[in-house]
Formats: sequence, structure tokens, C-alpha cells
Amino acid sequence: MASEATINKNARELLTLYVNLYQDKYKKVPEMNRYKQQWGFRGMYEDLGIAQSRRVIEHYFKTGRVNHPLEYLLYNYEKLNRILIELEKDARDREQWRKETEEKVKEWDARGNK
Repeated sequence: MASEATINKNARELLTLYVNLYQDKYKKVPEMNRYKQQWGFRGMYEDLGIAQSRRVIEHYFKTGRVNHPLEYLLYNYEKLNRILIELEKDARDREQWRKETEEKVKEWDARGNK
């Protein structure tokens, strides 16, 4: 188990990532109580870990959600994580199917079928 200091540091890091992505997208700083919101990011970190939490936050800003409200992220990060995992699995499956189809086409052509 991570120390309290590490957990708090990682929660602040995730909050900073959210703020930076928000600023990049909307060219303004989101209005929030950083101390209060840090607790939500702490929960996300404890549930998902630092790497997956970052990926979920980055994915959130790729969605069509209007204004990307922080409250939505903090209340739905588990759902966003499931969606992200499904999208990644779908991408892997599609890549595998493309490779298999390409091999079948090559076999078909090698047999002289046109």
C-alpha cells in the first residue's frame, strides 16, 4: 500500500493533469476548489492506479462531453474506464481481423484466384 504522502501527491498530479487538459481545450482555468476536488482524484487513484487514471482523464477530453465538467469525471470515472477498456479491446480485435483477412487474401491470390 502506498504511503499517505504518495497518495496525496498522485491525487494532486491527476488534478493538475485535468486542469492542464482543460486549459488546453478551453483556454481558461476551470473554476473549482482544488483542495476539495483532490479527494475525488484520490478515490480515482486508489481505484485505478496512476497510469490508468491518467489514461481515463485523457480519454475523457477526447469525448464529446460539453465543457468536460469535473463532477461528471469524478462521478463516472469507473464507467469511463470500462468504456476505454472496451475501445482498446475493440481496436486490438479489429487489428487482428485485418491481419487475418490480409493473410486470407494473400492465400487466395496465391492459389491463382482473382
